[in-house]
Order: sequence, then structure tokens, then C-alpha cells
Amino acid sequence: MKKLVLTWLVATCFTLTGAAQIFEANNFFFNVVDAANAKVEIQRPFNDDGYLYYNGISGTLPETVTYNGITYTVVGVGERAMQGAKLSSDLIIPDSYTYLADWAFREVSGNSVTIGAGLVNLGLGTFSCNKLKEFKCSANNPLFTVLTSTDDSNSAGVLVSKDKTVLEFFPGAKGSSSWWGGSSAVSRYTVPSFITAIGDYAFQKHEGLRSITFHNGMTKIGNYAFYECLELTSVSIPYGCQLGKGSFGACEFNLTSVTLGGGQTEIPDYCFFDSDALKSITLPEGLESIGDYAFNYSGITSVKFPSTLKSIGYNSFSYAPNLTSVTINDALEYVGERAFGMLSITSIDLKNVKYLGDFAFQSCSTLASVTMNHVERIGKAAFFGCKALSSVSLPESLTTLDGLTFFNCSKLSDLVIPTNTNSIGIGIAVGTYALPGIQVEDGNEFYTAIDGCLYDIDVTQLYAVPCGKPDSALVIPESVVTIGEQAVRYARVKTVTMGNKVTYIAANAFATNPVLEEVTLSARLDSIKEQAFLGCPVIKKVTSLNRVPPYGGIFDEAVYNEATLYVPRGSKEAYQADANWSKFLNIEEIDVEEPSVVGDLNNDGKVDVADVNICINIILELNNDPELKALADITGEGVVDVSDVNAMINIILQ
Repeated sequence: MKKLVLTWLVATCFTLTGAAQIFEANNFFFNVVDAANAKVEIQRPFNDDGYLYYNGISGTLPETVTYNGITYTVVGVGERAMQGAKLSSDLIIPDSYTYLADWAFREVSGNSVTIGAGLVNLGLGTFSCNKLKEFKCSANNPLFTVLTSTDDSNSAGVLVSKDKTVLEFFPGAKGSSSWWGGSSAVSRYTVPSFITAIGDYAFQKHEGLRSITFHNGMTKIGNYAFYECLELTSVSIPYGCQLGKGSFGACEFNLTSVTLGGGQTEIPDYCFFDSDALKSITLPEGLESIGDYAFNYSGITSVKFPSTLKSIGYNSFSYAPNLTSVTINDALEYVGERAFGMLSITSIDLKNVKYLGDFAFQSCSTLASVTMNHVERIGKAAFFGCKALSSVSLPESLTTLDGLTFFNCSKLSDLVIPTNTNSIGIGIAVGTYALPGIQVEDGNEFYTAIDGCLYDIDVTQLYAVPCGKPDSALVIPESVVTIGEQAVRYARVKTVTMGNKVTYIAANAFATNPVLEEVTLSARLDSIKEQAFLGCPVIKKVTSLNRVPPYGGIFDEAVYNEATLYVPRGSKEAYQADANWSKFLNIEEIDVEEPSVVGDLNNDGKVDVADVNICINIILELNNDPELKALADITGEGVVDVSDVNAMINIILQ
């Protein structure tokens, strides 16, 4: 069973002095909550192995307790203090108690608990998942009361608000005893006409409830009110009745029918989470949002969004394996992270959606067609593992394309970057084995494509090499300074040669390339980040043109053992002394051509005033030669400006 875990963080040790003090007396554990006024609350029992449960308790809870000569007044029951307690008979909460903390009586079982006159604060889920036969309440309590058979023939013993409009908690073992001593919990319940709201956790984990009938005057069903009611078969929500978080979540086995009467503006987080048996639902007009995990792990087969729906949240429809049809409306603008992950849909029209969250269609392996005309941002790995997706048309509205967008979209054969796209993340083409090349529309001021590979507009950074690139030899332009993270990952290139301006290779840049055999590294390369060449087991030749071993350089064990590392003559000793490069068993020296002089823009072998003038002309846009632009970026900031002129002057003055 897939469950939303309602987490409770417990301390592993207890402070016995100072601000907090816990002691044991009269068969109970107590926690001092107000030392100055000698007030305590009942604490959950524990020993060296952890927390325990109270068993066999009955009668009236203590109003006072004496410990170390001090008499304390007991004012409440602490968080989870009575969780799982088994009552041997009726339990009475004295009038001196003013509060029951969160989950104080969660999963308590027995005949009854009586609410005292002074109890004015019930914490979160105080009696959730209870197995009581009835509640009782002091007539003097200002906030709560208990229904009798006079109020409603089927509601005796139900805890409600004083004005009898809110059903606070339903006794989970309410029912009639059989002649052999057993009992049968209520399986069908009709909410009385004077009740307008169901409180938070009111019926949570009711083990026998199969049918709940609401009347048309209902206004609210609280958070997790029917969560884990595993026998519940159908629900009809009246018009205007708003739902709470997780209100019908984890009703996984038998909840086959849900009718929303309209007037609902939100399907909150976890509302129908883990409802495997739920095959269909009609979402009403007026609905504006669907929350996180709302239909996660549900059994629905199709969904049509009403015209008013504007957003759907994180994981809202993910892991619904039978969902084969999603009809988007014109108003929807926001699709949350993983909203449609792991579905069986084959096509979708996103219409006016502007934001597509991370992993939005993760592992939708049958998704072959996507239409998006107004998307402005596509989140990270949005189409991760969409193996049937063969083509996608990115709209002109798209400004942001986050990383790993088309990871393992193995049939994607066409990818064009729109004119207005100004931000692209890492590895957008990793695993695109059918994609021969990436294109960039004319007029894009941030990116360009050369030989099917994606670069920034100044060709200083390599962003992506499509995995279906037919040319097995990758020659990186001379102007490139950085090879981006996952830029060549999974790409089926056999040889890589980079220009001498490359100084940095990012993490996973060439990782998981099973055919890569030869790599020639730049003479100015000074840093290779982690895993850049891991998963490239058949590399036979690595040539490093830098006399100083670049930082990093981690390869597969097979490469260290079988490949040959070629280094500039006279630098073998330096490589053998390096922690990573020394792992190569075969290192040979070769003669290499010295790299061009930094700042020598006219290629006359020296840096002088003529080179400064060229740099100034580039700044003034009188010279737009992209190769010269790359050479003039001496500081490596990606732009040519006054700092590069100053750097050039410093070189001249050396």
C-alpha cells in the first residue's frame, strides 16, 4: 500500500533538568510545561528502547501529581501521549485539562472518552484513527458536545462542535454489539442535516465505513477527514462543499465513484491520492486549481479539464498507469513538476500553458506528439524518457529551456531552438539517438548551431552534441573556452579534438560514451571536473597538450590500464607525479606545437599596440570576426571589454 506518511519526529534523549523535565509517577509519565506555576502534561511513556503505549488505563485521568515534594496540576495531554492506548473501561478527562495536543489520542481504542468542561483546545488529529465506541462530553464544555439519539438516531456518541454544525470526530468502533460479544462498526452513515462541516481527520482510517451520505447544506470536508477509509466505495460531494487536503486520499481498494456536485474551486493536495480503484471523475466548471498529488497513484483512465482550470500541482496525475487521455482547456497556464509522469498518454495539446514544470512528462514512454503554442518555460527533464516522442515544435514564446529536457528521447529526430530562447540548461540532447543535429532559428541573439552542435552566440561554450550526429569525429572550434556539463554525454563520437582556448571541461561532459576512442585535450586546459570521462571504457588514446597536468582527469579503470597517454616532451615526470594522471600505465612523450601567444590577435607572434587596436575595434563593433572575438576575450568572461584591453597592456608591459 502506498501511503502518505504523517511524520512525527521524536527526540532520542530527554532533558531531566533545566527548562524541560520529564518524570514518572502514579503509572503515568509527566512533562513539566510551566515550572513556575507547577503545571504538567501527560507525556507518552518510554524506556531505553523508545516510546511505549499506555495499556489498561481507565477512570479519571489525574488532576494533580506530587513529585520530589512538589504538587503539580495536570493541565493537558501532550503530543501523541495516549497514541495507541488501550482503555480497559471509560476514560474521563478532568475539568482541569485545557488542551489535548496534536495526535494526543491517535489510534486509541476502548469504550469511551469523556471531554471535560475545561477542554478548549483540540490539537491536530487529536482522535484520528480512533477505535472508540462513543464520545462523552461535559455539559459545561463551551466548545464541544456529543450528539444523542434524540439529535439523530444514528449519531449517538459523535463528538461535534457546541452549536452542532461541525462533526469533530466519529467514534471508529461505533456500532451494535452482537450476541456473542463481538461488535460491528458502522458501515453506512448519513450526515445529519444540521451538520454543515466535517472536521479534520474526523473519520480517518475508519475500518468499516463503506458509505457516507452528505446533504446539500454541507460546506466543508476537512483535511484527511476520510483518509485511509479502505472500505469506502463511493462519494457524492454536494454543490458548494469545499474539500480539504487528503480528504479522500488512500481510499485505494474500493473507492470507484466520486461525484463532484460543482461549486468546488480547488481539488486540494492529496485529495484523491492513492485511489487505485477510482476509474473516472468529472471535474466541474468553476474549478481553478488541482493540488499536489491530488490524483497521484489513482486508477483514472481519462480526464477532461473544465474551462476554468488554471493550474495543476506537483505530481498531481503522476503514476496513474491507466490514464491514457488528458484534455487540456484554454485557461490552463501552469503545469507543476512531475504532473503527468508515468502516464500512458500518446499525445497532448498544451494549448495556452505557459509554464511546464520539471519532469512534467517523465517516463511517458508512449507519448509521441506534443503541441505547445504558448509555453514560455520548459522545466528540467520535462520529457525525460519519452521514448516515443519523435518530433517537437518549440514555440517562439519559449525563453527558457532547462537542463536534460529531452533526456533519453531516443526517437526525437528534429530540434529547433526558437528565436526568443535566451536560457538553455545542461545536456538538453542527452540520449537523443535519432537526432542528427540541433538547429537555431535566425535572429537568436544567445545561441548558434555549428555542424549540428549547440554553442553560445560567441562560440565560447559547447552546450550540446546530439547523440544521432552522423560524424564520428567531433572537432571543437578554436574559440571554445568551456565544454558544458553533459554536453557530449551519450553522444556516439569516436574522436574528440578541441581547440587550444579550452580551459574547462565540466562534470559528465563526455560521460557514458561507449564508442569514444581518442581524445585530444587543449594546451590551455587546466580543469576537468568529476566524471567527465567516466563510462567511456574503449578510449585507447589520450593526448594532453598542456605541459602542466590539468586538475582532475578521472577515467575508467580500463582506460588507465590499456590506453596510452601522450604528453608534451619534457612533461612526463609531471604527469607521473599527479595523483590522477599517474594512474595511466602507459605514458609517452611527443613533440607538440606551442600554442599561440595570448593576446596575439594579428598572429605575428607578439603582443603589441596593433593587437590593442584590434581589441578596441571589437569593443566598438567595428570588427565582428567571431574568431577574433574569442581570442580577444583574454579574461575569459565571455565578453570583450576594457578589462581585456587592460590585460593586453599588462602583457605588453611585462
